[in-house]
Amino acid sequence: MNVRLGLYQKILEVSDIVETISEFLSLNKKGRNYNAICPFHSDTSPSLSISPEKQIFKCFSCNTSGNSITFVEKYKKISTTEAMKYLANKHNIDVSLLEEENISYYSERQQEEISFLERVNNFFKIELIKEQFDTKIYNFLLARKLNKDILDKFDIGFAREKNFEIVFKNDILENDDILYKTSLKNDSDNFTFNNRITFAIRNEHGDVIGFSGRVLDDSKPKYVNSAESSVFQKSRILYNISNALSNDINDELIICEGFFDVIALYKAGIKNAVALMGTTLSKNHLSLVKNKSIVLFLDGDEAGINATLKNAYFLHKNGLKVKIVNNESQEDPDEILNTRGEEYLQKLVEQASNLLDYLYDFLIKKYNLKTNGSNNFDKVEKFALELKEYLKYASKNEADFYREKIHKEFNYLLEPFLIENNNSSNSFEIEENIFLENQNPIDLAIENNIDWIDKLFILIIMYPNLKDIFIRDIVSKTSKILFNFNHLKNKEFKEEFFYFIKNSSLEEFNLDRNNFLEFYSDEKSLDFIREVRYVLNKYVDSDKLNNELISLYDQTLQRALELNDKTVNYETVNSVSRKIRNQEKKIIGKMFFKKISIQRNSRYERKVNNNAEKK
Repeated sequence: MNVRLGLYQKILEVSDIVETISEFLSLNKKGRNYNAICPFHSDTSPSLSISPEKQIFKCFSCNTSGNSITFVEKYKKISTTEAMKYLANKHNIDVSLLEEENISYYSERQQEEISFLERVNNFFKIELIKEQFDTKIYNFLLARKLNKDILDKFDIGFAREKNFEIVFKNDILENDDILYKTSLKNDSDNFTFNNRITFAIRNEHGDVIGFSGRVLDDSKPKYVNSAESSVFQKSRILYNISNALSNDINDELIICEGFFDVIALYKAGIKNAVALMGTTLSKNHLSLVKNKSIVLFLDGDEAGINATLKNAYFLHKNGLKVKIVNNESQEDPDEILNTRGEEYLQKLVEQASNLLDYLYDFLIKKYNLKTNGSNNFDKVEKFALELKEYLKYASKNEADFYREKIHKEFNYLLEPFLIENNNSSNSFEIEENIFLENQNPIDLAIENNIDWIDKLFILIIMYPNLKDIFIRDIVSKTSKILFNFNHLKNKEFKEEFFYFIKNSSLEEFNLDRNNFLEFYSDEKSLDFIREVRYVLNKYVDSDKLNNELISLYDQTLQRALELNDKTVNYETVNSVSRKIRNQEKKIIGKMFFKKISIQRNSRYERKVNNNAEKK
């Protein structure tokens, strides 16, 4: 065990989480745990739960969680090392070894490149000061209203090849390869940023990893960037991220399109803005903005609106809270500042709309609809279905609210659909005392007096096409396919499957042939099959298992049709089902459909009730 890890564990052992958090927040004991107003988002009711048994905290609104060290780190907005030192000092733990340990995010080669880029950045900044009275440079700085504070804060400089070669002569002689590794020279052996205004690009740790260079006039290309390298990858970079993270308010970041938009917001006193190094966010950006609320403030033209909707959908789908600045002008933030002033810019940001509210109004305008008026049905349907794509990743309460709103204002009933969200405000009620990440669901079941296996049996019986998916007989061919642990992604999920198989006492429920065929003949049942496939795809490696899954459905149907000797006791099923109906979503969620809401097939449920009455 290295020094850092050893100290980390030692500090956690002596730092009681209740004692740690109570220094900063007022706690209320509820059952075995403690509750508090969450400091990591705008909380109005106690959403933060602290478990003295698990020594962890979790907010069930914003999903922030961790241990004593991570709480101090997030609350005080300091580094992990500083949080460790803070708690170590409270408990008289010697951390001198920690200070001696050389902690680096980079390889030796990367560190060499980053150190060189830092020196080059200082050179570019000095060059700009020296050249500031050059007519072209002076006019550029004047037009953009870039004063000394802005130039220094945003690492703005100027590159001229001749002066660069003089200053870095020795470096070039000793190791000219570094010029190509850092993209200061391109494949044509030209100085990449020659006669351009330079912007140093820093990563989330505050280190210079590359540059972007802008021409002084309107010639093309307007901007050139460092080439992709081991330290510079556009899909992992947000311009100004280091400054923004140290100035974020209520864990909120504003995402803009360009460097000068970020600078414009800074001039208006808004210091938590970042810019895309392109037009689209990627999966790699999520680690930079996790646990943050995002405000999108892109250009107001058609391209900007399209980029806004695309990025908003991506963030929303990945569980982040999103607001959108309602920029109805054709201007970007920099132009708005220059034409309308700081106050107007500040007000736009303050009045940013919740994503779904913005989208609802935007789509009404897009399809030229009138609320509570006469509308073309096809347009209303397009409006509702487009909104549905976003509602699938909203909370159940939000989805229900907008379904009702659509019905009330446009007399269009949007059918219930599968909630696929990865949102912190998910569709399941989350009870206090429950920490899914750290507790085995079976232990949790015993602790809360819930018989998980029985509930799963009911689920299987209510949805016959799940029968072979969760069947206890591990000898069966289909089970062998599904329960091959090499295909399953999640360790906890594997353990849960194994426990289910090992301890199941499920009888071989056989299905009435006619009911089964009729069930499978209607369109809604096919929708449910698609929902089941979504569940499987979420937890099963589809690349390895796709063909087997297709075969699994065929075999399930065939097997069910071959079993005719007895039918399901629908009366018993219906009786038990009524008792657990209000808990079903919680039950499924706590097992392994954590963020998935399975919509009950209403037609089949009616058939179950009818059969029960007949019997």
